[in-house]
Amino acid sequence: KPDENDLLTGANAKLAAASERAPMGKLDYMYWGNVLRALGKYDEAVSRFRLAADLAPADSDPALNIAVAYADRVAFGPPVAQPGDVLTALGALSDYLAWMTGGGPYTTLVDKVRATLGHTGSDRDLTDFNACYRDRFVSEPATDAPAARWRAAAIFKICVDQAIDRVT
Repeated sequence: KPDENDLLTGANAKLAAASERAPMGKLDYMYWGNVLRALGKYDEAVSRFRLAADLAPADSDPALNIAVAYADRVAFGPPVAQPGDVLTALGALSDYLAWMTGGGPYTTLVDKVRATLGHTGSDRDLTDFNACYRDRFVSEPATDAPAARWRAAAIFKICVDQAIDRVT
């Protein structure tokens, strides 16, 4: 939307000016990354999220936002994405799931993976991911709430890693 785009462009300019005047903190870089991602400047957004991660290495939010920015670059890009872009998006998500997650559920992230796989040029990539995700949840029920969160993370990671193997 033009009005929203104007506001985001203004926010980007103000954040750039602020960064020249004083050191920025993790939240400043996170906000700036989100503005850039909303503007469709995905690589610039990732660079701001990486700066946030450098300032707060134990915080999972920057790693999650990096994965989302890479997924959005594919999902909002050409109908058939470059394989390297798909693998970067899936790889960033796999890294997040391996090292930073607090456990599932992952409704929004699953949708991001589906959108990413919808741009590979092969319907089978998305079909295989959906089958992996659906079949594992049905065949491996969790017994308690904490276990369910970590089970969701493990199942999601297994299916993302299988999608990486398939796209590769």
